[in-house]
Amino acid sequence: MSENKPFKPSKKKLEKARKEGKVLKSQIVTQACSVAGTALAGLFLTRACLVKNKMLLEYLLLEGFRYPFESLWLAWGELVKIGVGSLLCGCAVGTIVEILQVGFRFESALLAPKASRFDVSNGFKKIWEGLKGGWLKILNLLVLFFCFFHFLGALLQDAKQMFFLPVEQLVQAYQRWYLAMLLLMAGVLFGLGVLEYLIRRRSFFKELSMSHEELRREHKELEGDPHHKSARRVMHESIMQQDLVARVRRARVIVVEK
Repeated sequence: MSENKPFKPSKKKLEKARKEGKVLKSQIVTQACSVAGTALAGLFLTRACLVKNKMLLEYLLLEGFRYPFESLWLAWGELVKIGVGSLLCGCAVGTIVEILQVGFRFESALLAPKASRFDVSNGFKKIWEGLKGGWLKILNLLVLFFCFFHFLGALLQDAKQMFFLPVEQLVQAYQRWYLAMLLLMAGVLFGLGVLEYLIRRRSFFKELSMSHEELRREHKELEGDPHHKSARRVMHESIMQQDLVARVRRARVIVVEK
């Protein structure tokens, strides 16, 4: 409780929480960057293969009825190349954003089997915690659906005019529409991600906050730590050695132990 635990978590407690998999991050920010990276990579790969795709489209229109299975195989091959390349770029962007949020560190203890993972009560507790924060996910989906259908309606309104455009102008119009929708969705998702981060930060520090008794106990443990003792002794000796000669007013010989 915040009344009984008014102190912020110490570095040792944060390190322990990190080893248990409890880190402060926003999943929506990672998802937004992954989606943006996937979409931009898909657009870039589609433009890079535009000439090849035009030739493939002409081949499908001319030879698709004569050789349906071969045409379908060629079309699926191109779609798989673009899709896999886009997904790999999105995963790379998401991984980079995740590292920027929590830092890069591998904890082998998280991969070890634990009995607490098979605890039913612990599972229901996590489900309940997820349901409590479900309103943010619902808001996220509603905003995404609104943006998508808004741009879809605008695209359908301009479909009659775009239908008679040449192929180059049609591709440019599609790219402008695609980029506008992508930028709006990425901006909205990033804003929701910042909101989620602030909410998670408050609950994270509230959960890991420490009482005065916990601080005293941790301080005693540090005092009894041999590494801490040796570091404190070295610091004390270095302080005592500073200006040793200046503190001696009258002396013919000064013996300093090395």
